[in-house]
Amino acid sequence: MERDKLEAERDEMKRYASELVEKVKNEVEGKEYMIDRRMINTFLVQFLNPKSDEGTKHHMMQSMSKILGFTMEEKQALGLVERHEEKPAA
Repeated sequence: MERDKLEAERDEMKRYASELVEKVKNEVEGKEYMIDRRMINTFLVQFLNPKSDEGTKHHMMQSMSKILGFTMEEKQALGLVERHEEKPAA
């Protein structure tokens, strides 16, 4: 009788633990794409500051492209990587 009660309690705890793990997974799943507004504010202020030189601005854009997960085409459009023209086959 006592053993059955303990097993039932154990099973309930396992179920509860599984539910908590699923809840945490669901909450964390979409957060990889969340970006801190303060960080974006700092980047924009530094990038648009007239005292920032081109090297600083280029570095800022490189960092932003990594943080935001830009595609190669997006990086090329911003001049962060060179476009490689396809050479015709000889």
